[in-house]
Amino acid sequence: MAVEAEHGKERVSRKAPAAERAPHDSHLAGGGGLSPAGDVKSFRRHVRRYVQAQEHDFVAVIPQEIGELCHQELTELGVRNLRISEAGVEFSGRLTVCMQVNLWSRTVSRVLCRLPHFRVGVVGELFHRTAAVPWEYWLDPRVPVLVQAHSLQSRVEHEGMISETVLRAVQHRFHDRGFAVPAVWVPPREADEGADRGLAQRILVRLENNRCVISLDTTGRHLHQRGYRRKHGGAPMRETLAAAILLQANWRGDRPLVDGLCGAGTLAIEGAMLARQIPPGIEREFLFEQWPGHQPKTWDYLRRKAREGVLPHSPVPIVAVDRDRATVQLARENADRAGVGNDIRWEVADFLTVRPQVLGLAPGLVVLDPPYGVRTQQDTDLAGLYRRLGAHLREAFRGWQVAVAAPSPELARGLGFPRKRLWRLPHGGISLSICLATMG
Repeated sequence: MAVEAEHGKERVSRKAPAAERAPHDSHLAGGGGLSPAGDVKSFRRHVRRYVQAQEHDFVAVIPQEIGELCHQELTELGVRNLRISEAGVEFSGRLTVCMQVNLWSRTVSRVLCRLPHFRVGVVGELFHRTAAVPWEYWLDPRVPVLVQAHSLQSRVEHEGMISETVLRAVQHRFHDRGFAVPAVWVPPREADEGADRGLAQRILVRLENNRCVISLDTTGRHLHQRGYRRKHGGAPMRETLAAAILLQANWRGDRPLVDGLCGAGTLAIEGAMLARQIPPGIEREFLFEQWPGHQPKTWDYLRRKAREGVLPHSPVPIVAVDRDRATVQLARENADRAGVGNDIRWEVADFLTVRPQVLGLAPGLVVLDPPYGVRTQQDTDLAGLYRRLGAHLREAFRGWQVAVAAPSPELARGLGFPRKRLWRLPHGGISLSICLATMG
């Protein structure tokens, strides 16, 4: 007997209809040919009914520290039913909304689609309830599957067993309906240069108080991977974090921006993309494009409209400074790949000698990401560096707003700003302190 899921409920039939056992119209089943035309039409109809026409629950995965910021960003994108939770920022809508968030969000790490939840008391129940999900309408069996599980205060405790059970149930559903069975994702070896580590369909399972929530990754590679930064000098700031700092400083491309210690150029590049209204996901691929329910015409339309709204150049000056010529060249190459190389003025100079008046800049925002951790020499006097940076900012950048990243609150306080606000952000296993202040 075949068990099916319909709007979160179960119904039992003696045998799955032939149309539901047909392979995806655009996919090959087990290496064979396309299914008969009648089966294809029936399959499309079911995909529209269960996936495309329904509103779904989503969660934008973010560090908890930027919840309010992300909530504001998604509100400005027109996303509705927003709610901040432990998982991130939750929202609802059709798949089109999920496309928009993946395309436009500058701060989100990835977007998950949540399937209807159910209660589970034993492993057998987990298998049967998971096998009842119409996976064939959601996933492309050619994309390998990676199941990750977390259990909290539930009868089924062993997370490895949960992952294995869900994987078996997914594969059983595909096999039972006559589809090719998804393979298990195997991470490429470190030696495999150029291996695509992102093309895995993550299925995230959370059991809490015997309540099972299954989420599908819609994103693929982490959203900070915009595609432009192929080279860097070691431990660069993530693109999503750089964008969050700019947004937290209320910079929207409406006043000058100076990245005083540019390194790989991430802050300046994210600033130029923001100023020109370039969607951060415009040049990359997403996992939802592999789904049977993906709507290519809708996706092409959203990207075309996004490109039409891009400004021809930055409306404000953006300056990137670094004292190392090779580093500036590397940053410029990254900016060129992002399509904003000509929007940034590149200066090879020690930031401690830079004066905005000489550059012809009106007051705006200065962002600094000083070297720390693996980017510093062992004998670097970080406390002295932050004291010198603070003194230079107070003396040369009067009237400017500043945002300085520091690996500790003590170093941030060492900048010597009398009035400041510290914002804590996770980055690379440490907690960064972002010091926000205005120079009097």
